[in-house]
Order: sequence, then structure tokens, then C-alpha cells
Amino acid sequence: MKRLFFALVVGVAVGFLFLRWSAHHAFPTEDEVKNKIHAGMTREDVVRALGDPNSEHRVDSRTMEASYLPTLALLDKFEPGYIGFVINFQDGLVRDWRVLTGEPSYSPGAGAGFFKWWLILWPSLFVVLLIIRWIRGVPTVLNQRSEMLDAFTRMKIPPRLPADFAFISHDTSVCELVQRVGPCSREINFAVSPDEVSNYPLIETKNGGSAIRTLVYDLPDSDSLIVLPEYPFQDTSVIRAVYRWPGGAGAAD
Repeated sequence: MKRLFFALVVGVAVGFLFLRWSAHHAFPTEDEVKNKIHAGMTREDVVRALGDPNSEHRVDSRTMEASYLPTLALLDKFEPGYIGFVINFQDGLVRDWRVLTGEPSYSPGAGAGFFKWWLILWPSLFVVLLIIRWIRGVPTVLNQRSEMLDAFTRMKIPPRLPADFAFISHDTSVCELVQRVGPCSREINFAVSPDEVSNYPLIETKNGGSAIRTLVYDLPDSDSLIVLPEYPFQDTSVIRAVYRWPGGAGAAD
């Protein structure tokens, strides 16, 4: 889940950054050059209108060429066309200018349009992945729930527990557990029907159902250790079973 969320954040950030970059570094179109540049302008006039050129080349003592080219990232039209322009200066003033053509060519707004769609499709893909992950995870959750209830019914405490919990036995009370390892990460009342636990006494929930009280301890490896007390599931109750839920018990909450 953390990796999916990180991918979502990175993808959206890339889209926004590109849109901001393209807005501040938009390359002038051929029509914009026609409207903004005319004979007799000084170099300073041209820079104010179009920004600094990519390069300048002095042909002779009176003539200079200023080249304007888009970055490679903006050449996203895979057919011959406009790729920039060159302005010719004579005696410090614009004499004329010419268009440069090539392939791939510059298509105004194509890159920005792509990333606008990216900002829509990427989060949508994230939602689809979450749904697929949830659907694939349902059988796993049901299987782990079944194993936990089996451990509860059969009063199973694994022989190998994490070092901090190795002292747990059927004589250990919930109060002693909390005193030795600290409060649990959270408590979960697992909804259970009596026939699932061989008609063992259960607590009644607010909505009239039945459940067993569990104490969940999240482990460093992302698993959860679920401690299941005996009825009446109070702090003075002894521990009936312990189950290690792979990947964490949050999905079952």
C-alpha cells in the first residue's frame, strides 16, 4: 500500500511539475514570431519579446545570427515541421528571420495536453490497482480469519513467539501482558458467530451481533500478533490463544 501511494504521489507530482515547466518555458510558435518580430528591432527588443536565444553566431563584422530552438522534450510531433527559427541581425538591427524545419517537430501544447491526461489517468489507474488488490486480498483475509478462529477454538499458543512475547502461556493474564510489553496497538472486536467457535461464550456488540475481543500488537516486520483472551475477555482474563497475522490485521478490522 505504501509503495502504491508513493507511486501515486510521484506520478501526480511529475505531471504538475511538467505543466508548470511547460507554462513557463513555452516555445514561441511560428505565428507568434511573425507577430512579435519585425525588421528594425534591436537585440534587446527581441530578447524582451522572445527571451534569450539558444545561440548567437557572428557571420561578419556587420551580420549576426540568433538561433531559437525548443528543448528536445518539446519535439513531440513525429513528422516534419517547425523546429525553431533564426533571426538575422545587420548593424545591430533585425534584417529578417527564417523558419527551421525538421523531424520530429514542435507541436504547441502537445506535451502539456499529454500530462493533463496523465493527471487524470494516473490516479484512476491507482484506484483500479487498489480495487484489484482488495479483490485479490479477500480470500487471503478470509483464510487468515479462519486460521485465527481455529487457533482460538483449539487454544493454540505458538511455541515460537517474538522475544518480547515468549513468556505468554495459558496462565498469563491480559493485565500481566500489558504490564510486561505495554499497551496493544489497538483492540479489535472480531465479529464471530457462535457456531464458528463451537458455541464458546461471546460478547454482544452494539448492533446486537456477537464478537470476541482481541488485542493486536503490530510487529516490526509488518505482521500483527493477535492475543485472544478467555471469556469474558476482560483485563483479568487469561490468554486463550495467540495468532500471528501475516501482513498485519488491519485488513480485517
